[in-house]
Amino acid sequence: MLTGATHSLGLNLAYAMRRDDLTVVVVDDGCPEQPERSAADRMAAVAESYRTLHDPERWRAELRIVPGPLRSAADRVALELAGCPGPIELWHLLEPAGLDDRERAFELLVAETRRAVELAARVSARRVLLFSRVMHAGSSSAACDRAAFLLTAERELAAACRSAEREHRILRLGDVLGPFSTLKPGVAGGQLHRLISGLSTLARRLPAADRPLFVRGEPTARVPLIPIDALVRQLAKLREAGFPDDDVITLTADNLLTSTEVLDVLCEVLHLPPIKLTGSGAAGDQDPELSSVLAAFSAATVPEATPLSQPDRCGISISPEDFRGYAVEYVKQATATWRPERFSFRAADGTRLTGARSTGAASKVVLAINAVGMPVDLLEPLMRRLSDRFRVVTWETRGVPDLDEPFHEDRCGPEHHLQDILQLMSELRIDAAHLIGWCTGARLALDLAARHPERVRSLVLLNGSYNLPGVPTTPFERNTRWLMSKISREPRSAELFWKVYFGPSRQRSAAGGAQFGTADPRIAHLASSPFRSVESLRRFAHMIAAIHEQPPPSDHPHHRTLVVTATQDSVCDARSSEAIAEALPAAVLRVIQAGDHYELCNNPDLLGEISSFLNDPTQLLGTSSSTYASPSPGAP
Repeated sequence: MLTGATHSLGLNLAYAMRRDDLTVVVVDDGCPEQPERSAADRMAAVAESYRTLHDPERWRAELRIVPGPLRSAADRVALELAGCPGPIELWHLLEPAGLDDRERAFELLVAETRRAVELAARVSARRVLLFSRVMHAGSSSAACDRAAFLLTAERELAAACRSAEREHRILRLGDVLGPFSTLKPGVAGGQLHRLISGLSTLARRLPAADRPLFVRGEPTARVPLIPIDALVRQLAKLREAGFPDDDVITLTADNLLTSTEVLDVLCEVLHLPPIKLTGSGAAGDQDPELSSVLAAFSAATVPEATPLSQPDRCGISISPEDFRGYAVEYVKQATATWRPERFSFRAADGTRLTGARSTGAASKVVLAINAVGMPVDLLEPLMRRLSDRFRVVTWETRGVPDLDEPFHEDRCGPEHHLQDILQLMSELRIDAAHLIGWCTGARLALDLAARHPERVRSLVLLNGSYNLPGVPTTPFERNTRWLMSKISREPRSAELFWKVYFGPSRQRSAAGGAQFGTADPRIAHLASSPFRSVESLRRFAHMIAAIHEQPPPSDHPHHRTLVVTATQDSVCDARSSEAIAEALPAAVLRVIQAGDHYELCNNPDLLGEISSFLNDPTQLLGTSSSTYASPSPGAP
């Protein structure tokens, strides 16, 4: 049972814990920032951060949300819990009110904490957990006031639980981020979110400065952060162990970034001049608006020398590059003007899959076939560019990236992906479509065109991985083929390889993206999603091994085809695409000079040519193969 500030962290916890054998009841007081939105709608928005929301209507119907406020919800909560088996725990989420009226704020905080304990006693909850933010005790007066508020609530809860003879624990959290597996914002409302929002509002004015901005603040203060999925895993371990005897448990990432590291990343992402913290004794520029934003941020930091800079280990380390991925997604969410609509459908064997589609009334259909195991996010630039002319549809392959559904090793090969494509087309009543295949998805597009030519109008094959006999491959392809084959044959080796190559002990940096063929940290984060856990790596290994075990179709489709490769593609050898273009009777080849494996994510010229080709595939017939340059880094 979740009470207190459930509008942000509470809904995230409810969604993230949905896989457990738990009944979660949320007492919802509404969202102060969006009072018109229902809890179910806010839950749906939360779920987007977890990449997928399966069967949204059923999930909304199953939500056990009791309207607040807490003081009047006891009878309704007791009714919801009446048929629930097993012991009950009450989790109270603390979020300090505004400090404008100190006495009133203290009164509300204490009263709400007492009501939570009274409700726990009424429903015979065996334990009360208080989720506090008291670790945010920086040097500013606002931070000290915040800490005093939270300490008061902690003391009140401890006293009330002793009086009611209820076991209790106090969990002090860092700023809770969205899932580490996707690096999406997820949890809004924390101090970090406020910092990003505040700096975003200043972005139009501050770039006019021609020099760094010096502002008073502690450059070495630490910023405690914890991703929601790491938090949920740690809570599960604590629950299984019965919780330690310690009254207070600190939960944050294994390492804490400094204020300087956080600001450096945000200035880069928001295109701001460098913001330098001068220390509490230095004057600095004291820009009024910027100083106000950073004063609030200082309330979310802890001094370097405090015990909180050495938190309990939770198995997740957040590097500056990881944080950059979060920051990009925060800004993207705040400024988003277009995003695909997600939906779920059933494959022929009953496996639940996640699809995505553009909205609009376009009649021409484009089916985008992603690389096996990759998230839809990688196709978003392509879908957005084409959505003004076409109805664009795609899906995420079975097994990975979505780990919710059971995985069957004997049902993850090319033939099963083709069946899923046909089921998707049937579900959306698509008779035939233009196909775009990227990486291993290009191989699947060829397979579909060869086996079901009547369902295909034209082909676009981007940086394809075709498994052609006698054609050279890149070191990446050879190493991946060997590694995935070994893991698929020896499942126990998955954990070893994950720890060595991808685990938390391996420091992630900008150079780390090179192993995925890109220097762009955001693309590297998306491309690395199949390697985020031992289970995802194990599944991905079986999927890739299954593709490599089967040669491409011997029948060459006669559809008009645009084949694209890049001279600096370190993932898939360009000679494979050249061989495919030569073998297909109605194909034209485009070679992007200095381009890499991910041109579909950042090359507007390529996306424009794809759009023109799909609009009229006949225009390229008879043209010779040609080359053009990739845009320089940072180009729009």
